[in-house]
Amino acid sequence: YFPDGTPRYRDLMDTYVLLGDPATRIGLPSPDLSISAEGPTAAVGPDETVTFQITYRNESTVRVRGVVITADLPESLLDLAWAADNPTLGERPSSRFIWDLPELAPNAAEQITVTARIPPVIRPDDLPLQTIVSITSRAREPNRANNQADPLTVELVPVNLRIAQTV
Repeated sequence: YFPDGTPRYRDLMDTYVLLGDPATRIGLPSPDLSISAEGPTAAVGPDETVTFQITYRNESTVRVRGVVITADLPESLLDLAWAADNPTLGERPSSRFIWDLPELAPNAAEQITVTARIPPVIRPDDLPLQTIVSITSRAREPNRANNQADPLTVELVPVNLRIAQTV
């Protein structure tokens, strides 16, 4: 108080009453994206087709904008193709399976199906045939633990080895 008995910092008291404490966190809902993937369950051989099913979700009650989905596929796979539930999903130009989605609605779950062919000849450098998928967005997401799926490894059937001698 001032010597005359009036309270000091009265303007701050009015500010806190009107606007609240600036250090208080506002309990707004936050985005929560998740992704999972499934691949072939049985061993595949050379020249066979494999299918990967990617499921991505918005598990929150808010719309998420600027979603990016990445599938890190082995370089040796041939005849890669994809199809999606959402027609607004677009592949980035000159990329190997990086998709942009303008927005993902609250509580939405959508899928991407990727097909590829195992090469007829597999070099040791091509192994393991492993795929990793992830999802991100421009939104600040407090829980990023579910933004990457467990790696998928394609198991190959044993093939007959042929040894040739050339002179």
